[in-house]
Amino acid sequence: MTKIIVILLTLINITNLLCQDINNTNFAPPLKGNLYISGNFGELRPNHFHTGIDLKTGGRIGKEIFAVDDGYVSRIKIQTMGYGKAVYITHKNGFTSVYAHISKYNKELEVYSKSIQYKNKSYEIDEQIPEGLITFKKGDFIAYSGNTGNSFGPHLHFEIRKTENEHPVNPLLFNFKITDTKTPKILNLYTYNLNNKKSVDYKTDITPYPITKNKTDTINIWENTGFGIECYDYVDYVKNKFAPYNISVYKNNILIYNFTVDNFNFAEKRYVNSHIDYLTYKKNHKKIHKLFIEPNNKFSLYKSQRNNGIIKLTNKETANIKIIVKDVNENKTELNFVAIAKKKNKSTKTNTNKGILMKYNTENTFVNDDIKIFIPKNALYDNFDFEYYKTAKKQYNLTTDYHIHNKYTPLHKNFRVLIKKPETKITNSKIVIARYRSNGRLVALDTKFLEGYFYAWSSEFGTFTLKADTIKPTIKPVNIYEGAKFINDNKIRFKISDNFSGIKSYNGYINGKWVLFEYDKKKNTLTYYFDEQVPALKKDYHLKLIISDFCKNTTSYSVNFIH
Repeated sequence: MTKIIVILLTLINITNLLCQDINNTNFAPPLKGNLYISGNFGELRPNHFHTGIDLKTGGRIGKEIFAVDDGYVSRIKIQTMGYGKAVYITHKNGFTSVYAHISKYNKELEVYSKSIQYKNKSYEIDEQIPEGLITFKKGDFIAYSGNTGNSFGPHLHFEIRKTENEHPVNPLLFNFKITDTKTPKILNLYTYNLNNKKSVDYKTDITPYPITKNKTDTINIWENTGFGIECYDYVDYVKNKFAPYNISVYKNNILIYNFTVDNFNFAEKRYVNSHIDYLTYKKNHKKIHKLFIEPNNKFSLYKSQRNNGIIKLTNKETANIKIIVKDVNENKTELNFVAIAKKKNKSTKTNTNKGILMKYNTENTFVNDDIKIFIPKNALYDNFDFEYYKTAKKQYNLTTDYHIHNKYTPLHKNFRVLIKKPETKITNSKIVIARYRSNGRLVALDTKFLEGYFYAWSSEFGTFTLKADTIKPTIKPVNIYEGAKFINDNKIRFKISDNFSGIKSYNGYINGKWVLFEYDKKKNTLTYYFDEQVPALKKDYHLKLIISDFCKNTTSYSVNFIH
């Protein structure tokens, strides 16, 4: 009990310190005009909690972005996916602001970032910048909004991080003026049978209770039960659905579970796979917050809990249950009901435990004649019964299909799979391990070869096979041809694609010098914007473009043009 009290007091002190820091800030908005959000902090995303807020830009690219406070640029990062083009500004108040999916930086940042790209001969860069080299005042223009990286519509992804540890903090705690008078809603309540569980298979035994007017009748539960809720928050003037800021569960007026989305460590993002009902999400994309905590879920957002949030009742014992859902502005909704435990309410599922028991707190291995599997310690959220089988190979595969457990059991760390090399004349560099997607298509994994086995790391269980990729990538010119004259057009564009393993590298050379091509992976386009490397002298230039995939298949394109 003493240890629990110390932990709670520590969490309270950390929260109080964070609140003091936030109260000492006076950030300006990153966009002019009214702010409208399309995504909030802590939203349940595939394999991660959202680490910032998404701000609408009117569905267009090119809205001006402004520094929220005085500071210096501490980092510039450019990726083909992820955040796309991003800039980090460190402030004196202990916070760093992050602006992502940018289309273009202001002139100073644009020149600096391009100099790093040319120095590294790479479109993708991640540059730490010395303090004081590039500075901004509050309200200074820094960039234009865009849709770069892993973005599926024009918007600004905006973050605030604690500078000392890079932990993202909920931006909505900083009093940005976003109108919110709407209360969260609880759509469905779920009960999970935790009686005599020997593996995570218990997750298949759930009972839904639709909610009307935030009330439900007395419900029968098992003697050991976990609750789950499907719930969303809402704000004024937009139709989007958002994640709640706080969920609390009380049993007979005693707090047994508290989940507060204020700040966390980036290393914790993947705990989302344990926080949600992963099986239900994978089957029908429904996002259910589990209100109980698995043994290896160490997420710091659980501010308080008793018995991991599990409801324990003896036969016919009753308990008053209250679930409260809040947003940052203290709008809240409550769900109250009476739970009664009945022994006769047995599980509808039979756990036959046919598989091999694998424990979350140890390293687990599985080896047979042609496959090896290594699951690191703490890669699992709970113990489970591992199952494996194989089926006959499909015509386009090199080996059989290896069914490694199933896609409904989440992982916190990637596991390693090794598949024995089959009899084939195809060279090793052209062969990859592939995993089946839900639609039946294959996705290639980053594969290496060692001592007779191909091996790769995978973030998911599922069905795997070996597949060869011997086909070169394709290059399709969009606005260039032999002898083309670029007088008013300021760019050269190509469409590029690969049939399977994916584009790994792309390099363009004009008159033998490397030039910067921007790669838009979503649109499969490569674009070179004319710069000082190719001055407009109305002279002949020679362009050579070389593209390679992950299986070392390479193709090139050469052309002469006038600029």
